[in-house]
Amino acid sequence: MQSNNHLTTASLPHTSAILKLYLPHVLETECFNEEGLPFAFEVKRTEIGHLLEHILLEYLCEFKIAKGHTEAVFAGRTKWNWLRDPRGKFHIHLNCGKKDADILKPAVEKTIDLMRIILQTDISSLAMQRKLLIGSNGSKNGKQETKLSVKNPVTR
Repeated sequence: MQSNNHLTTASLPHTSAILKLYLPHVLETECFNEEGLPFAFEVKRTEIGHLLEHILLEYLCEFKIAKGHTEAVFAGRTKWNWLRDPRGKFHIHLNCGKKDADILKPAVEKTIDLMRIILQTDISSLAMQRKLLIGSNGSKNGKQETKLSVKNPVTR
C-alpha cells in the first residue's frame, strides 16, 4: 500500500467523511490519547498507524458479532519511535488471540481496502461518491491506545 508520504490524517482532511461513508461506527470507538479526545476528534490529526489500528479493531468487532457473539471486545496499541525506526514505521499490537484467528485475516483485508480508499481519494472524487450515495438512497514520537467494546450491534 503506497502512503504518498502521509504520516498523519492532517494531510488527509477527507478521512472523517470517508469513515462516515464506509465505517461510521469507528468514529464512536474509545481512544486513549494524550489529549483525552474522543476518536471522532482525534481522527482529524492522528498518525496513520493509529487510524489503521482503529479501523482494524472495528472490523474485528463486526466480524465477531457477525459470527453470532453478543459482544466483541478488542484492544490495541500503536507505538512508534522514529529516532530508532525509519520514519513512518508503526508497531501495532492487538489483543486478538487464537480464538479469533479466523476473523483476523478478513479484518486485515478490509482494513487494507479502506486504508487504500483513504490514502488514494481526493476531495473531488469524495464529493462525487457522496453525491452518488445520496442519490441512490501532527506527528510525534509516542503511542496511542484503543479499546473497542461492542455489545449490541443494533444500538451501537
